[in-house]
Amino acid sequence: MNVLGMRGFRIPATTLLAAALLTASLSSSSLAQTVPTKLVNSMAIETDMAKAGKSRVIVTIASGDGLPATKQMLRQKSSRALALSRIRSSIDAAIARNFPAGRTAAGGAIKRFTLIPSFAAEVSQSDLARLKADPNVIKIEPDEIKRPVLNASIPLIGLPSGADAATAEPSGFGRSIAVIDTGVHANHPFISPRVVAEACFLTTSRCPNGDSSQTGPGAAAPASGQNHGTHVAGIAMGASSAGSSIRRGVASKAGLVMVNVFGSQDGAYTSDIIRGLEYIESLVSANGNAYRIDAINMSLGASRYSGACDFAAEKPIIDLLRSEGVLTVVAAGNGGSTSQMSSPGC
Repeated sequence: MNVLGMRGFRIPATTLLAAALLTASLSSSSLAQTVPTKLVNSMAIETDMAKAGKSRVIVTIASGDGLPATKQMLRQKSSRALALSRIRSSIDAAIARNFPAGRTAAGGAIKRFTLIPSFAAEVSQSDLARLKADPNVIKIEPDEIKRPVLNASIPLIGLPSGADAATAEPSGFGRSIAVIDTGVHANHPFISPRVVAEACFLTTSRCPNGDSSQTGPGAAAPASGQNHGTHVAGIAMGASSAGSSIRRGVASKAGLVMVNVFGSQDGAYTSDIIRGLEYIESLVSANGNAYRIDAINMSLGASRYSGACDFAAEKPIIDLLRSEGVLTVVAAGNGGSTSQMSSPGC
């Protein structure tokens, strides 16, 4: 379950205290997990190899400046072009070393990222062995499938509803929330006309334009039967009124930036989620955050961890966005576990 609080909307002190306690507990060094080898969650990779002779992975390369220095450069306009050039060069060099033909032995294309020195690919056993032997490769992890999750939010944070909402303080006016999910029915009366930007990044199926990526109006249109993203967006920023009955989401005056990463399948690859986060960061860093994006909502998750999963591939982008004033809020996981959190919420 995850909820959003926007600037201009007062969240009860008890909610803020609970959030602070949760953050403190997840930051505890006693919960931190270390990665002893290049392979993260090697069992998942090996299981895929045993079943199909190939596995989708995300490969991280050592960058000359290190991630903290790179993030600092990305935040500074004057250095951003240099940082992006270095990331691109490190990815190009790693791909040239390990995949001279430009494709993996498994026959798959290579998915490049722009803000972190990493790429995603479907690799064979021989590809994997070569990557493990490359001294410049520092991490190999599964390109994991995330599932959409959702639960009740509005009553939990004490948001006014019904007639009380008519006198509630306007929430999120002039700001935007980004949602990475299954897309949105942009003309839904609870959401229209406040969709300000759309994008689509899909490995499992195709975007509305028939390609694996798309930006612009209509890009985040959901596949048939996929309503989860519209539901989540409604909780985040929806609003409608009929007579004296007023219904609203958390930030009922905010705009919506929607990114579809699920397509027609009930799952999204981590690499597509990262591309979605990179797209949102491009909006934040361009033109002084013209859409005034304050928060990103990801009601999704996968593998569970009893401690922090700071090695997760999404973390560098989430950290970069946080340094730019954008908070990423992720579902803890709605499976009912009392001792574990799903990734990347952990």
